[in-house]
Amino acid sequence: MVNPIPYFARNIWGKWNIQGVILVSLSMQIILIFAAPFRKRSRNTLLVSLLWFTYLVADVTADFCVGLISNKYGDKDTAVSTIDDYLRAFWTPFLLLHLGGPDTITAFSLEDNELWLRHMLGLIVQVCLTGYVFLLTLPDNTLWIPTALVFMAGLIKFAERTRSLQLASLGNFRQSMVHDPDPGPNYAKLMDELKSRREAGLPAEIVTMPEISNQFLDIETEQSDAKPDNQTPDTASMNEIDNPSKQSQEKQTSNSVKSPPDTPKSVRGEEKNSSTTPKGDDVEDLLDLEVIKGAYDYFNTFKGLVVDMIFSFQERSNSRNYLLGRTAVDALRVIEVELNFIYQAFYTKTTIIKSWLGISFRFLSISSVVAALVVFIYEQKRGCEPFDVKITYILLYGAVALEVLSIVMFIFSDYSFALIYSRNSQKISDSDSGTRTGMVTSILNTIFTWVLKLKRPKWTDHKVKKPEWFNNKHYRVLERFVLFRRWSETISAFNLISYCLHKKKKWLDWVIDKIGAKEFVEQWIYEKKMPMLQMLWIFIFTELKRKAGDADDVETIQRICTSRGEWVIQEGDLSRKDLNKLMRYVERNEVTFDECLILWHIATDLLFYEEEDGNQETEEGQNENDGEKQKKKEEQNENDGEKQKKKEGQTENDDEKKKNENEVQDLEQGKHEDGEDGHIELQHFSKLLSDYMLYLLIMQPTMMSAVSGIGQKRFQDTCKEATNFFSKRKSIAAGEKIMNEQLNKRKNNGRPTLNSFISLVGEKTKDLWEKLKKVLRGTRCFGIFFKEKEEGDYSESKLKEACRQLRDVCVDYEPSAVKGDRSKSLLFDACKLAAVINGLGLNETKKWKLIAQVWVELLSYAAANCIPITHVQQLSKGGEFLSLVWLLMTHLGLAKQFQIKEGHARAKLVVSEEYEEKKEQKK
Repeated sequence: MVNPIPYFARNIWGKWNIQGVILVSLSMQIILIFAAPFRKRSRNTLLVSLLWFTYLVADVTADFCVGLISNKYGDKDTAVSTIDDYLRAFWTPFLLLHLGGPDTITAFSLEDNELWLRHMLGLIVQVCLTGYVFLLTLPDNTLWIPTALVFMAGLIKFAERTRSLQLASLGNFRQSMVHDPDPGPNYAKLMDELKSRREAGLPAEIVTMPEISNQFLDIETEQSDAKPDNQTPDTASMNEIDNPSKQSQEKQTSNSVKSPPDTPKSVRGEEKNSSTTPKGDDVEDLLDLEVIKGAYDYFNTFKGLVVDMIFSFQERSNSRNYLLGRTAVDALRVIEVELNFIYQAFYTKTTIIKSWLGISFRFLSISSVVAALVVFIYEQKRGCEPFDVKITYILLYGAVALEVLSIVMFIFSDYSFALIYSRNSQKISDSDSGTRTGMVTSILNTIFTWVLKLKRPKWTDHKVKKPEWFNNKHYRVLERFVLFRRWSETISAFNLISYCLHKKKKWLDWVIDKIGAKEFVEQWIYEKKMPMLQMLWIFIFTELKRKAGDADDVETIQRICTSRGEWVIQEGDLSRKDLNKLMRYVERNEVTFDECLILWHIATDLLFYEEEDGNQETEEGQNENDGEKQKKKEEQNENDGEKQKKKEGQTENDDEKKKNENEVQDLEQGKHEDGEDGHIELQHFSKLLSDYMLYLLIMQPTMMSAVSGIGQKRFQDTCKEATNFFSKRKSIAAGEKIMNEQLNKRKNNGRPTLNSFISLVGEKTKDLWEKLKKVLRGTRCFGIFFKEKEEGDYSESKLKEACRQLRDVCVDYEPSAVKGDRSKSLLFDACKLAAVINGLGLNETKKWKLIAQVWVELLSYAAANCIPITHVQQLSKGGEFLSLVWLLMTHLGLAKQFQIKEGHARAKLVVSEEYEEKKEQKK
């Protein structure tokens, strides 16, 4: 039988297989160290797929190459005696370095961390194979010194990766959060003492007092130093027990004097000024180093959130007070850095390198590789293949470059800034400014500030052109250079009506569904990236900050976290009748969360495009009257001189009246004005949050698994009904068009005229053009040939027409009463909701403010009830906007994890008050 593999291919593989595979292994490491940091900065599907492929191929290639070398020289007939054999044996420890991987990625997903035992087994097997190949070359190996050095470096690197995976596994991470066992006060001993005293006839009772915080203990020790010598500490403590009211007063004063323990010292001085001087939410008040320090402190405090740890109200109070004193922009800066710390803890080697032991092993690893390079340079290489020598130099220089690059990346990472700044770079006092320590600290602060300035959020003010419904409105958008991002800085979007209009059944869809790639392809085609608006973040921050001010106990926190629109609707100025109509679309007894989300999503679209049509009509009317307005302005300008003289005497009274009117309008209008642009921002906020929440429900079911219910079933049934509705309306329109053509023919007695022939050719050409567009829509060829994007005039016009058709449907009767409850479609229930909102009698600003507040509450409900570990999963894919809201709510105290109200009670046996009164009466 003829061998299907050609002879020249087998010859090339047999001669160059080891060289080729080891160069591929080095290439995989280079791609990983540069591409891995970009996965937290971008949600590009191709980038994630490339990184996934490289991550898997890197380990397989290194394992395969070790097997090739050990198989070649493990044979009894193959002697290891030439310098070329020693050189190939020298390559084996480099594969241990490659298996250790770069510092920028240890795990592609959280599931890789749970497989740390498999990596440990792989470590043992690979070390044994590498040691076996190395021992075969002894004692005649002239390259045994560099081989041993690289072997030690590879062992350290592989062990670092295994240890990082172990620490990042959920079980070990949760165990590291658990403190020492706390049995609490000795209850049995105290009860025995009470019982013995009562049996002895001594009147006694137990006095309980709340636990004294560390802040009070610090002040107590300071006061004890200033006490007179004749007053002992025991006497002072007895006085505190005898006067519990005095102790509570001192505790309150101590809490008001001393700042929260987790608050950076450099920020405490600014907290005092923030309470007196009002600042805008778009102001960056904190320094970059203070942002890093604050985020690092709260990361160490709240990193147990991802494993469902609980926290005390003291920790809640510290975090809440710190964030309430910050602006919205500063809060975003702190939160995104804190999420970056969480990413580094679960997906990189940062947790290993940050310790002194890890730094020592890393220094030993780099020194070993550099020493091996120096020894190899001065080693005799007579009889070696020149190409093999070049490969060895590539491996050595590549290993040194990768190690140096890893150290440089760590030095300029947020982790290193936080560690160095927390230990050596606190705020410099005036007394230390002239010392050597103060000078070094000042230099470090200057360097760190310059580097962190590049990572600072960059808000650019420009017209938003994509998507088209922004209408080129000016917004401040977060647009940082991708190299300095800490997350993707985009908000994903998915629209139900747009999906139904563009969804086409093709044979390719059937194939994609059968191979299990439907979710991946649909997310790639239908997911849209929306800009991160500063005003949207300020609006969300203001709403949550307002609710945090009302959350003083566990019951209120639970109510806020479980509200899905009830809170803001009940706060509104609605009548009892309107309130009952609207509450049935948000109450948990009436609708589930997924049902509520789909209802408000469709209703928001119907109301949004209704406003768009109204705005266009008003713009057209304004354009028609431009000529008349200009004429009137010219006539007014001629009479300005005469009117100005008359107005000079009335300017003072007019100014006072205008001031009073403006003050009244500001009080009535709140933050958003009732003018032309007053409700447009709220419309855009509602539209962004509506599309984002549906994206989470449909395309991120893992994050919403705790609250999604049967959301997928409801979505499919709603899409099916919407598709049938639009196709039927389309067929009716086509039938009316045919009837009109037949009527025209009858008018012309069936004789085709030149005009009818030209119109027929034009219509056929237009239909052919539209069919070609539909075939290429969603592909890159569409933008090349038609010079327009999918979200252009065509898509927007179809959306507006579809929403108009849905608004025209009569919804006087409940859809469930007519259709039954077998189908879970919510299409016409949402039309009913839109009609109810329009019937509330609210002006445009109040109506859209209510809708936007409902969406913020739905967003906060999803963030509070989402499984915490899913936020960590999304950090490796560019991060989610929901994770920012989740962490913001936690810092504001709006989380279910705060369950410890008080600490241990201090209980002591004291003489009862009745016994003391009787004793005084006898005296």
